[in-house]
Order: sequence, then C-alpha cells, then structure tokens
Amino acid sequence: MQGSAQDGWQPHEHSTLLSDTRPEAEMSTPLERPGENTEHSQAAANEDSGSIDCQNTQEHAEKKLRGLKKKIQQIEKLKSKQDEGEVLEDLQIAKIQSEEAILKEIDELQERLEQM
Repeated sequence: MQGSAQDGWQPHEHSTLLSDTRPEAEMSTPLERPGENTEHSQAAANEDSGSIDCQNTQEHAEKKLRGLKKKIQQIEKLKSKQDEGEVLEDLQIAKIQSEEAILKEIDELQERLEQM
C-alpha cells in the first residue's frame, strides 16, 4: 500500500501508467512484437474468417432483430398512453410514426435469418 506525503512517500519521478514512449509521429501505428509478421498473421486471420464472418453476421442480425422488437414493444406502450389521453412528447410521437419502417426492417431481417 502506498504511503502518504506525511510518511515521506513520493512517487518515482519516472513513474507513469502504461505510457507509450514512441515518438509522436509513430503513435498512430500499432505496437508490434519483435519477430511478428503482420502480413502472415492477417492472411491466417482471413482464411479463418469465412465461418466466423457468417456467425458474426447471424449474431449481429439476431441482436438487431431483438432491438427492433424491443422498439415495437415501446411503441405499443406509447400508443396505449396516447389512447388513454396522455400528451406525448415530439420524440415519442416520432417513434410511433417510425413503426411501419421498423416492422418492414423486422420482416427483412427475419427473411435474411431464415436464409442463413
């Protein structure tokens, strides 16, 4: 445990948290390990990415579908509030108006998932 200034404890003058000591011009490039062949690594990653891309695409579509269905549930709640006479805010009204487009997107995603 670190002490306090009262204890006479002071941080080392060169102590930093995970600093990158490269010149500023090189900061935009990722750090490479010695002996690492990035071209070879990238090629190997591309070979295996076919099945991974398909899984990621399907997972992404399923996640998107869940989000769209959640929006439809929110729209249904807003519609019932509106039917009960509650005055909705402009953004809430805009969300209700987007229902048709969301339903269309849900249909398209479901068709795409069935084809996978």
